[in-house]
Amino acid sequence: PQTQGLSTRVIEGCVASALAMRRSLLEDPLPDVLRQEQSLCHVRFALENIHFPADEQALLQARRRLVFEELLVWQIGMMLLRQNGLEQTAVQIKDTDLSPFLRQLPFTLTDAQLRVIQQCVEDFQKETPMNRLVQGDVGCGKTMVAAACCYLMAKSGFQSAMMAPTEILATQHYETLSNLLEPLGIHVCLLTGSMTKKQKDTVKSGIELGSYQLVVGTHALVQDSTVFQKLGLVITDEQHRFGVGQRQKLASKGDHPHVMVMSATPIPRTLALILYGDLDLSVIDQLPKGRQTIDTFAIPPSKRERAYGFIHNLLEQGRQAYIVCPMIEDSDRDAANVVAYGEHLKKTCLKDHTIGILHGKLAAQEKDDIMNQFKR
Repeated sequence: PQTQGLSTRVIEGCVASALAMRRSLLEDPLPDVLRQEQSLCHVRFALENIHFPADEQALLQARRRLVFEELLVWQIGMMLLRQNGLEQTAVQIKDTDLSPFLRQLPFTLTDAQLRVIQQCVEDFQKETPMNRLVQGDVGCGKTMVAAACCYLMAKSGFQSAMMAPTEILATQHYETLSNLLEPLGIHVCLLTGSMTKKQKDTVKSGIELGSYQLVVGTHALVQDSTVFQKLGLVITDEQHRFGVGQRQKLASKGDHPHVMVMSATPIPRTLALILYGDLDLSVIDQLPKGRQTIDTFAIPPSKRERAYGFIHNLLEQGRQAYIVCPMIEDSDRDAANVVAYGEHLKKTCLKDHTIGILHGKLAAQEKDDIMNQFKR
């Protein structure tokens, strides 16, 4: 992007100089045979015409060539990741009886949940580790699928680790899973960055000794000081918040453990296969009884005022809403930050209503107070 003292003209001159210096050295990474087969231009032509197109046709040719290469590299990368995941795992589950777990649930699982659990169980019996994306709308019951898998791991003497992107989410998962699994004799612990050193040391010691069969936490799980006795299953919640590297670092704490990625992001199957090419895909396409379906809309900036009007009308009816921002405070990124956004709404379109501001940098007590006020 342009900035003070760096105009479009200056950028254009720099690009022209770079191309002139590199032109003769640019070798095409795509083989001639592939280029001919796909009617693709040479990389030199593509780079020159994407910046300084001779005409519209040349620009389209250049763009098509660069897009092709980008997707090809992505696809090869995904295939390599998948091949790397084909190493033998030491984690194989023989006892797959889920009846004690299912009996103590206060509700019945949906057919979709049972189908996805069965897919995971089949993976657990293979010689290579599971790499599975479990995708489904908010409220479809992904956590119950994860709980069932953790139960099977614990019964076979393995530990499970669930990593969430925020402490708030990690705490919610911890409360849900400990209520479900502790009555079955499975010990669950929570590990987050805001715990005191003494608390962390006590929990980490229990993890290493195998006192806990399930560990729920944030990025604290990937730290070198977190050592597992016998890690069999890694679960990451909301994949878009974790890179493949973090997933692999957590998995490296065991002997090729199974990996489950949970996501509520509604993405079409074809796109999921491109973005998560290293993962098998399971979709929970059914909501438990009594759950309303989720409506998802993309709202462009031009309709933002209408969105505020929609929220205002709901609040007037005594309903609630929440808005998620990508940043906590101002940064170089062009993204809304939660503090400024909350203050703006308090002074403008939603000034008649009570607005809480919640983020990860608040003290634990503050976070609890705000969430409890919202809940009440």
